[in-house]
Amino acid sequence: SGTLPTCTPLTCTVPSALSIAAITHDCTGRHHSQTCTVECANGYDGSPALAYCNASNLEVKVPVCSGRQCTKNIPSGAGVDASSCQGRTTGQTCTPTCQRGFINTVAESSVSCEASGRFTAFSLLCQLRPCNALDTV
Repeated sequence: SGTLPTCTPLTCTVPSALSIAAITHDCTGRHHSQTCTVECANGYDGSPALAYCNASNLEVKVPVCSGRQCTKNIPSGAGVDASSCQGRTTGQTCTPTCQRGFINTVAESSVSCEASGRFTAFSLLCQLRPCNALDTV
């Protein structure tokens, strides 16, 4: 009259390579012989991958995810130089400045490229630099 052993499937460990902002997955808590999906997060482009839990090892080819370029709400306005923001992609930041001949009346601050393809709001205001008084000749 012995008792039968109880077997519990091993839980897979999720590798740290899947713990970055560009990747989402449903692999947490998966057990031996189960699969899960690894894909690029919102705002990133790349092909999804299927992962397989083998014993406690998660076998997966981590997708290469590229941030999408921000093309909306590009910092602009009189005297604003947003050239440092060109080509920025999801998760990247830039700091608009005032063009030559302008001064900032509201401090410069960085803006971030969001997953929606928009830059976050910015508060930089630039105005023409006043001319110095001309001395008489």
